Amino acid sequence: MRVTFKGEDAISLQSDLYEVVILPNRGAKIASILYKPLKLELLSQLPGKKYQSKPNPLHGFTSEDSTGFDDMFPSILAEEYIWDSGETTSIQDHGDVWYRAWECHSISPSECLSSIELTDFSCLLEKSIKIHNHGIQVAYALTNKSEAPFRGLWAAHALFAMRPGMFLEVNLPSVEIINAMENSALGEKAFGKRYTYTIPSAAWEDVAVFNPNSRSCAKYYFSPSTVFSRCSIIDKQNSIAIHVDFDSEITPYVGIWKNEKGWEGQMNIGIEPATSGMDAPSLAKEFGMGKVFPAHETTVWDLQISVEPTI
Repeated sequence: MRVTFKGEDAISLQSDLYEVVILPNRGAKIASILYKPLKLELLSQLPGKKYQSKPNPLHGFTSEDSTGFDDMFPSILAEEYIWDSGETTSIQDHGDVWYRAWECHSISPSECLSSIELTDFSCLLEKSIKIHNHGIQVAYALTNKSEAPFRGLWAAHALFAMRPGMFLEVNLPSVEIINAMENSALGEKAFGKRYTYTIPSAAWEDVAVFNPNSRSCAKYYFSPSTVFSRCSIIDKQNSIAIHVDFDSEITPYVGIWKNEKGWEGQMNIGIEPATSGMDAPSLAKEFGMGKVFPAHETTVWDLQISVEPTI
């Protein structure tokens, strides 16, 4: 169903449990996920009834753009992509698809198809968003139309609203993470440093619990030695668990963005399954966390967001 969301043309998908709003002209962003039983917005939002400006790569990924759930492709960090031939192609901050208009079609009250073609990279990215009884499935197909393998990365940039009492849950006995910021809550001049935690432990609790008033931020990836397919946010205030399930084969590199008013005064939690790690193709290669999309092949994967009451 066509609607208006914060002054933008939008598509609304509905089920008994969820309402999902998609913005075709803002990168097919999932702008809102409303959990109907609690009338609770799951995704990070800014105050105000309208977006104040159009997305513009020349301004970078601004605080207004940094809401909802965008797709990052073919990088998160701006850099020059180096082809096997030695030629280079520029990638914008947070990639080249979040600020573009996508082709979007609502094919039922609960499903929307969208796509975008990047001629500079000879890639077609397609996305299906469908609400099931058990959650919201977001499925992807990336077709590499070029003559060369492509080492760009895709990452989900799903930013969830942060509330007091929330914490990250990973159902593992221990984890290893890699710091993906030079200066953050994980340390100063500590980019690439690895940390190992036993779960549960006081040290892991410092990482896993979200404190909206710390005025800090952090970005890290789970290392390739930490293999799992579900990452959850436990919201004690609302007695729910927000689950993100993902493909541990195609998107094994999971980034976490922990923004406790440390960036632009926002409070949000990014759960970011990715085809490659460390936010850029060059860094993925350096850390051995890369994915190759073969020439003339289509790669498919999906993720699912769902809410489960905890009482």
